[in-house]
Amino acid sequence: NLGPNYSTCTGTSMATPHIAGLVALLREYYKTKMNIATPSSALIKATLINSAADMGFGLPSNATGWGRVNISMALPSPNNKLFVQDVSPGLSTGQSKSCVISVAAGRPFKATLVWSDREAAILAPITLVNDLNLVVKDPQSNLYNGNDFNAPYNNEVDFRNNVEQVIIPNPTTGKYSITVNAINVPSPGQPFALVVSYKKPGQGGGISVRSTLCTF
Repeated sequence: NLGPNYSTCTGTSMATPHIAGLVALLREYYKTKMNIATPSSALIKATLINSAADMGFGLPSNATGWGRVNISMALPSPNNKLFVQDVSPGLSTGQSKSCVISVAAGRPFKATLVWSDREAAILAPITLVNDLNLVVKDPQSNLYNGNDFNAPYNNEVDFRNNVEQVIIPNPTTGKYSITVNAINVPSPGQPFALVVSYKKPGQGGGISVRSTLCTF
């Protein structure tokens, strides 16, 4: 019972202002706390998607997209380490960027890659222009392809979407390699954003934008 001064509503008309508010908060956070002067729309989008929880329809879903956004998971906390990269000018065909991070067991590992693609030609049968692919390798050398959510997680490659995600619900402790490959970029270079949430060994939360083991 919210009282006589409030009412409840549902639907996309209510979801839109909520997401717009979160976007404003995230942009302010990156500018004031991370000193990222002009955080890209891809970075904001990747951060929101990386925070989202599956609502029971699978990921991604025609009903709920990448799930329900959770602002408490979008930002670093004592139990949530974030690694973020806003990469520009980006990649050309055949190029790649990679990073190795140390991960502890006990919390899901999630990596989300987003890029703002070039506009496609009118009536193009395939509207994705620049194709990037996300690949994660765990300490046992198992590979995980972006958007391949079915075992063995490395036999399907997404050539149609500008959002790719890898989720490892129960990661083992060790070093994880994260690579972004430019498969086909006819309009170079393609900037991109990467957001990774995980548990860091021996430490609480926090946020990192640099690593000595990165080529970003």
